Order: sequence, then structure tokens, then C-alpha cells
Amino acid sequence: LPVATSVSRKEPSEPTRRNRRAALRNAYRSLRSLDYELIDPTIDVETGVRDYDNTPVCDDRAIDALREYSLRTLTESPLPVILALAEAGATNTEMSEMTLAAFDANMGAVELPGSLRVDPRRNTCTEWGAEVFAERLHRCGPEALMIPNADGRRASSSSISQHFRHLAGFAALARRRYTVNSVRAWRALRSEEHTSELQSRQYLVCRLLLEKK
Repeated sequence: LPVATSVSRKEPSEPTRRNRRAALRNAYRSLRSLDYELIDPTIDVETGVRDYDNTPVCDDRAIDALREYSLRTLTESPLPVILALAEAGATNTEMSEMTLAAFDANMGAVELPGSLRVDPRRNTCTEWGAEVFAERLHRCGPEALMIPNADGRRASSSSISQHFRHLAGFAALARRRYTVNSVRAWRALRSEEHTSELQSRQYLVCRLLLEKK
């Protein structure tokens, strides 16, 4: 019997092109680590420039609403800690790896472990965030995970994103499509520090948004 086939001539989107290039680049990097002498075939492949202006940034009223609704739970919830970490500039990947030992109660700061796209750094917490960390540290101790799953294991980056979407929904902000990066951008844009923590306002906003999760 003849098999029906369809050929789509639609050009792949820019995110798809970037993902494909990254996958191929990682494959060749793995081969080179096994001593295969290969040239990266993606070296001359160009993709479109990301438009970070389309990333929604929280305003002060949104942050106030997120803070309020993160505490409106009848049971133990990771929502306040997720928001406090986002206010301190943590990515989803970093959040999933951190324990409460990262919080310095004396200095009101948190040690962020870094990831493939973000360097390790020490960031100052917001006043609200420091209170959240201090309360959880008092109850759970320094060895406890910042954001555990229901079974006590580390939460994944995707589950952290899902928790944040639920929080935005509770706060009636779902239509604004806020993410963890929206909170991180809010913190970056309102900080007037130019240290290794933030480097420069424009640099950090672009750099932090490279980390989708």
C-alpha cells in the first residue's frame, strides 16, 4: 500500500534553530572529549538575536502581590522560598541545588552556586526574602533543601517553574506571563549596585535571561 507522506517546507523558528545548534555542538564537544579530532560544524552557523525586550518584568505591585499570595497557604509550601530566591537573583537550576546553609543570616545574603550559564556569586537578599530564609532556617536547619519535592528530594527546574506559574495564578497575574526571570529582572533593574554581583544593569538583565529555567 502506498504510504502518505507530507513534507513541510516551513522554516524552523529561531528557538528551534538554537536548540538544534546547541544539541549538535554538545555532541561534537563530547566526541572531542573522547580524543576525536573534529571541527565544530556549527562554528559558522548563525541564528537570530534573542529579543529580551519581550520578556515581561515584574513591577513593584506585582512583587507585592506575589509576596502576599505566596504566604496564603494552609500547608507547607515552597512558594515563599522560590520567590525569595528569585528576588536574590537565583535561577531555577540554582534553586534546585541549594540548601539553607547557603543563607548567611548575619549578612542577609545568599551564596548562589552558579550553573552552566551563570557564575557562582554572593547576592544580597531583599528584606522580605531574608525573613523568609531565616524563618525556614529556624524550622528546618541548614542541611535542609531550599525547595524539596513532596518526597523530600530536590525539586527539578521544571517543577520550580510550575510552582511559580501557580503562584502567579494565585496572585491574579497569570495573563502577564511572569516567570522566575521576571522577578530576577525586577531585582536587577532596581539595584543601583555595580559590583561583581550585578556588574552592570544592562549586562545582568541580558545575562540572567539567558537562563530560561
